[in-house]
Amino acid sequence: GFVKTLSSRVVIGFSCHNSSSTCPGDVLNIRQQVGAAPGKERDAFVIGVLSAGMFAQDAPKGSEGPRKRIKFRYSVFGGEVCRDAFCYIYRIGSTRLKRLQKLAGQK
Repeated sequence: GFVKTLSSRVVIGFSCHNSSSTCPGDVLNIRQQVGAAPGKERDAFVIGVLSAGMFAQDAPKGSEGPRKRIKFRYSVFGGEVCRDAFCYIYRIGSTRLKRLQKLAGQK
């Protein structure tokens, strides 16, 4: 159906964790598991995934000296995906993702 077609488009360009072929079934599996989790558990899981992909990048020097800008790499099964694919797989919207990124970036 539609979801299977969409998920196969999402995984094009990265390999699954156990072979060199793309695995739309794995994407559907993680999407179903994440969808079954209560909201707070899902948020905690996504924060963990985001924290693993955080990195600091030098930003232009401000009046108080150089600062670091926090950026995120979105990964699934060890392969990088775009932001939209990450949101689709983990069943979160862009506003919720921004809030979770803010929480992940706090010390």
